[in-house]
Amino acid sequence: MIPKILAIDDNTGILNDYRKILTTSGSAVSSVLEDFESDLFGNVTTDQLPFNCDLFTATQGEEGFNLFCKERLVQAFDVVFVDMRMPPGWDGLRTIREIWNVDPSQFIVLCSAYSDYSFAELRAVLGNRPNFLILNKPFSPDEILQIITSMMARESDQVRTEKHMAGDLRIAIEQHKLSTVFQPLINLNTGILVGFETLCRWEICGKPVAYPDQFVDVAERYGLIKDLGSFVISEAAEMAKVLLPGWQDKSFPLVTVNVSPKQLDPGTVDLLDDLTAKAGIPVAALGIEITESGDIATDSACVGIIREIQSAGYHVLLDDFGTGHSCLANLSKVPFDTVKLDRTFCMSLPECESSALMLQAFGRLLSQLGKTALVEGVETEEQESIVRSYQYTIAQGYFYSRPISRESAIEKFYADESRGETKAA
Repeated sequence: MIPKILAIDDNTGILNDYRKILTTSGSAVSSVLEDFESDLFGNVTTDQLPFNCDLFTATQGEEGFNLFCKERLVQAFDVVFVDMRMPPGWDGLRTIREIWNVDPSQFIVLCSAYSDYSFAELRAVLGNRPNFLILNKPFSPDEILQIITSMMARESDQVRTEKHMAGDLRIAIEQHKLSTVFQPLINLNTGILVGFETLCRWEICGKPVAYPDQFVDVAERYGLIKDLGSFVISEAAEMAKVLLPGWQDKSFPLVTVNVSPKQLDPGTVDLLDDLTAKAGIPVAALGIEITESGDIATDSACVGIIREIQSAGYHVLLDDFGTGHSCLANLSKVPFDTVKLDRTFCMSLPECESSALMLQAFGRLLSQLGKTALVEGVETEEQESIVRSYQYTIAQGYFYSRPISRESAIEKFYADESRGETKAA
């Protein structure tokens, strides 16, 4: 794989030296540069070039940042070299911050001859990251080559695959190449379809590019989860708009959407409000499923944002209950309206006695706490009968339906005669 490098420096002579060291095209123009005395490398030769890099350059921090944002959609950069002082625009510190706001995993080398900050101050501001290196100017071509060689050598095949997946996922999000499907949620007391969980799919010609657990994990680790989440929430809100005329049970939302705790920030409620207003739906029609990926209760900022979401009128669900590290603490300290029991409990019924006992205990507990109990993984009539007896209100699973297309979901929702009359009215 050819290394992809970005060099940002206001000294064009230094950028030319990067070209001489890292690209074969640089050697072609070396005669023009023979008389140029570099502030960085001195007399540069190209006889030590072990590979050809795909090199991009910029002379200002903001220019480099914009180039980074554009080119990362094609393929991620392996290394970004950033100069510290680049008057009159952004300095290296701001440039690095802006790049990491877009992609926290990006490996960056800060190149400094004269800095307004000590190394300790830089570390304090930018953090002691494994993807950050500081080099003092002047340094030799060998050091540049060693950094790139080491970076390429340390990356496993899995990491490289993930980087390519992240790049492809960025493009899929930007170009609206993702899709959504909807899985029915059934009221166990009435048998009525009350809503749908919105699920994201990444497919080409009907075949998966990657499965949700794969690309969602990559999205979280490569800074794409907010963009991915915004797309799915928007799709869910538009679906709710179509279902709104048949909304009978207003104690439960028409559609729900999964939201990772990593998506939550002070702007989450504003985003939800904007998308529901754009779709023209009441906020109560949209359910926000917070994935139990750890001990949420210990993160005061996360709990505060969840409270804001609930206070704004959105129905909040705790997803995958029973799989987190401290699920009882999450249940008692975090404001949830509905709790979804992970499907592994129900799918082992009726054979697994321990699963039955836990489901029964959780059902009773949630009822006493005044929370709606939703169980996933219902696949047989016998399982449905058991969870109904355990005080669960809503069920989801292949017994009712696999995830289906938007058109099929709308048709299924309005198949009920009374709901069809409501739509017609």
